[in-house]
Amino acid sequence: MSDLNSKSVKNKILNIGFDDTDSPKGMCTTYLAYRLVDSLKKENVKFVDYPKLIRFNPNIPWKTRGNGAVSIKIETENPSKIKRKVIGFVKKFSDLKNGANPGVVFFENDSIPEEFVEFSKNALWKLISRKHAQEFIKKNNLDSFHIGNGQGLVGAIGAIGYRFNDHTFELLSYRKKSQFGKKRKILS
Repeated sequence: MSDLNSKSVKNKILNIGFDDTDSPKGMCTTYLAYRLVDSLKKENVKFVDYPKLIRFNPNIPWKTRGNGAVSIKIETENPSKIKRKVIGFVKKFSDLKNGANPGVVFFENDSIPEEFVEFSKNALWKLISRKHAQEFIKKNNLDSFHIGNGQGLVGAIGAIGYRFNDHTFELLSYRKKSQFGKKRKILS
């Protein structure tokens, strides 16, 4: 016998891609990912996979350090709430004063269409225009957000579409905020 007072809530898959939150002077897209994942753990979401760091074309003239974008795939009963949270984190943790042009793209589906995969493959070695990214977003009716010129939308789409046939793990560590901008002391 079913409980008439219990609600049957259908969770939805939400793919989140973001890029260009850093600048040559500071911040890091992976640091934003770390902070976001830490916060999402408290939001009753299920992580479908590890967060993914994708290193795109290293020859892009306006790239910062590693030209990396991040995607996170979660299951949530409230995608709208999560989208607002992600946008808030992008606003808070992007180095806007030093030239970051962050972009975030959201895709609500477990299956990633081939069109995303092709976009991502091209981002590995080609120069993709912001206009092309914006047309892709419009054509696929995607929710997105950007600040500045929207350059981060390219990596955000590419991060969602990347298929990992092979992968490595990258261990990242971050300095305490009190040490930002100070000389690094590395002991050998």
